[in-house]
Amino acid sequence: MAYERAMENEEIQQGADYGALQSLLEDDEVEEIWINSPQRIFIARSGKSELTNIVLSASELQSIMDRILMWSGRRIDLSHPFVDARLPDGSRLHIVIPEVTSEHWAINIRKHLMRGKSLLNLIEVYDSAQMAKVENRKAAAVVRGFVDKWRDES
Repeated sequence: MAYERAMENEEIQQGADYGALQSLLEDDEVEEIWINSPQRIFIARSGKSELTNIVLSASELQSIMDRILMWSGRRIDLSHPFVDARLPDGSRLHIVIPEVTSEHWAINIRKHLMRGKSLLNLIEVYDSAQMAKVENRKAAAVVRGFVDKWRDES
């Protein structure tokens, strides 16, 4: 059952067309996309934000968001002005409608990136966390020594 659902999601994703945002969603270097207005679309790449040269009309943006929402099975209206959803690739989607925002749809897509997820990388992260614990214990022992010495002198 889960396998069938995953295959359906993959087929839907492959058939999805997110218009001018498609290239950003497919770009492995883009970590996050946020849209403050149809004319102000930002991305984060290597932790730094950039204003893109993509300009949409309000209707183009709403059409793209409708397609994304259709996949998620969520609706957005005055009774549900916020949507938090997961896209088929694991990216997180957050949308707020203009009745809550000042003027335009507020959209954020935080992409699910797989870099740094190798077994070797996970071992390195674990090892460095263990080393940090050891260093913290050593530092705590030094501080305890100073505190004990200060108490003895007082």
